[in-house]
Amino acid sequence: MSIHMIGVGVVLVTRSSRCHSTGVGRSSGLLCVVLAVSVGIAIPGCLATQDVALMRSARGPKLWPGLDSGQYCVGYTLRQIRDESRLFPIGEDSGRAAPRPIQISIWYPGEKMPASPQVTLTDYLADIRTELDFQAGPALADEVAAELTETLSVEGVDNDRLKRALARRCLAVRDRTPLAGPFPLVLFAPGAQASPSQNPVLCEFLASHGFVVASIPSIGPNSRAVPTTHEGIEAGVRDLALTLEYMLDKRTVRGAAGVAGFSWGGLTGPLLAMRDARIGAVASLDGALMQRQHLATARTMLGYNASALRRPIMILLADARQWDLRTVEFFHEAGDGKQDGFLVRFHDLYHGDFASSIIELVLHNLVEPGRDVSRVDTAFVWQCRYLLAFFNTYLKKDEGARAFLAREPEANGVPVNLLSIQRR
Repeated sequence: MSIHMIGVGVVLVTRSSRCHSTGVGRSSGLLCVVLAVSVGIAIPGCLATQDVALMRSARGPKLWPGLDSGQYCVGYTLRQIRDESRLFPIGEDSGRAAPRPIQISIWYPGEKMPASPQVTLTDYLADIRTELDFQAGPALADEVAAELTETLSVEGVDNDRLKRALARRCLAVRDRTPLAGPFPLVLFAPGAQASPSQNPVLCEFLASHGFVVASIPSIGPNSRAVPTTHEGIEAGVRDLALTLEYMLDKRTVRGAAGVAGFSWGGLTGPLLAMRDARIGAVASLDGALMQRQHLATARTMLGYNASALRRPIMILLADARQWDLRTVEFFHEAGDGKQDGFLVRFHDLYHGDFASSIIELVLHNLVEPGRDVSRVDTAFVWQCRYLLAFFNTYLKKDEGARAFLAREPEANGVPVNLLSIQRR
């Protein structure tokens, strides 16, 4: 079984537990931009916390099997801005262009609102429709379900389970009244051609713990497709830079910002940090800079200087031998050797295991997954917890979080042989 969709190096695991990397294929539309992976009620009685060591205790509604939300109720909203310095085509073969669109998905701590419906996973997917065309109406729920069901049913996904996943109520309430804050900002960059709906569980989780999370779609210079070239990289970095500028102008945001990126976003995020000193912490979820060919391309970019990245860094890495050209050179090159660094290897995980929607829409619903799905779920929980501890340490100066990062994984309750950490 393999999923063929737009996106270089889309990876899913077959029923025989082999790993396939596929290129451009037959699918298009919503599925492509959610699952492309390379080159989440009003909360009653939200509980407070003082120590990240308590992260394993129940504090709020569950976001994921084994993962509880934090003390804050979560809001979700969209903002749409344009880069007047860059033109982007309008429609296909229209010959017209407009200032480049950047649609920002924002998760944030919000006020309690009685009887307010949470968004569904389908609602997040429907927002993809307006990413390239602000004038387009959002996709309807039945359109989203029909497209995903048609594509994934032939790949071994159970349709009834998929429909239940799409209807799941997430944590956030759309346009919930925001708390005054201010709160630290974290930018999240998804994989190539992908959308913020690729990882809503992580975004909701961080927001529930007192962060404003802003995520934008990954779009190429002149189309949805992102070329693995200087131009493709530069388009993503500049989109993130404009998003950072927009978000830091908000009263609810304060202090140094963090940036986290999955796959291709694990390349554009660190490059943004090399250029902008307002980024105070950098995280990568199985990022493209850990693949030799993408690292080689990035090194030839104007302004690339890993040694100038004098910020704390956390790299989460899939340790399965999925690609022969893996490298951890960037981890050792980043900064001048005086900054804290964490290389967290997740054993027996694959690339797509770092994105909640890939797990939830595909792996959870395969009739014969050929893998221990519960292990992937558990690993995703600990990805979220380590990222929270990282940003709490370096954006909030939380000493409990620092102690969490300093302990060996088993002392934090991590199952044996799930992950290992290299520190510097």
